[in-house]
Amino acid sequence: MRATISNGWNPIDVAAGASHVWVVDSERELHRLDPRTNRVTGHKRVPGRIWGGVAAGRAGVWLVTVPGRGPVTGPAGPRILWRVHSQTLGLSRVMRLTCDARLWVAESVWALGACNGFVFRPRGRPIDVARSGSDLALEAGSVWKPVRSGSPKG
Repeated sequence: MRATISNGWNPIDVAAGASHVWVVDSERELHRLDPRTNRVTGHKRVPGRIWGGVAAGRAGVWLVTVPGRGPVTGPAGPRILWRVHSQTLGLSRVMRLTCDARLWVAESVWALGACNGFVFRPRGRPIDVARSGSDLALEAGSVWKPVRSGSPKG
């Protein structure tokens, strides 16, 4: 570890991309850090609650929120996918999701729905991957996902 930044936040996730390090905390804040100077260069209050962390890469900075302040009763329920403008910290609402989602970013952002096994991409058609595995890999313009073939033999 090269540097420690004391800040008083309660961080819940971190991502690096779009020339910055991004930290989300439990207080609904997104923080932008400059990795060259180890200084905080911006903050953004996020509508709703950050749920699923933050992801960053060549396609920008993305996060998922739960609208409102009520209790979350499981992975199902409305979620909002947001794109963050890395310089101005402006937010653009991209799409509504029907459940929790993990995010991956390369040339595009990909979201894996926890309750329905769909892989989503903004303006793309959902891909049903049948709830097997909870990870994706992005490389060379392709998305890779482990999928169970057949049922266990006993």
